[in-house]
Amino acid sequence: MSNDPEIEKLRQDMQSELQALEHRYLMSPRERKIKLITWGIRQAFLVALYVWFWEVTWWRYTLFLTIPLAIFHLAQILWAERIFKKRVERTKERIEALNVSLEDSEIS
Repeated sequence: MSNDPEIEKLRQDMQSELQALEHRYLMSPRERKIKLITWGIRQAFLVALYVWFWEVTWWRYTLFLTIPLAIFHLAQILWAERIFKKRVERTKERIEALNVSLEDSEIS
């Protein structure tokens, strides 16, 4: 490891920042379940509204906005966390590679 306190502080800062990001943006299984239940209730409510107001002409055209937004929201609940985890792991690997290259440059 490096003897330079500034480099050590930067390493610790990067690690703590990554850990803080993980805790802030990753959902627990309980949170994901709550979000999925909320999404399902919201979609059931929207279906009921569409059935009730189907005779109103402009109401049908809102489906062009509602359906893509519903699919996007579901995709966020299901897959955004996986993508975020992959990015965090890739960043950790890059930081580790940077640490190794810094150590190698200090040795030579």
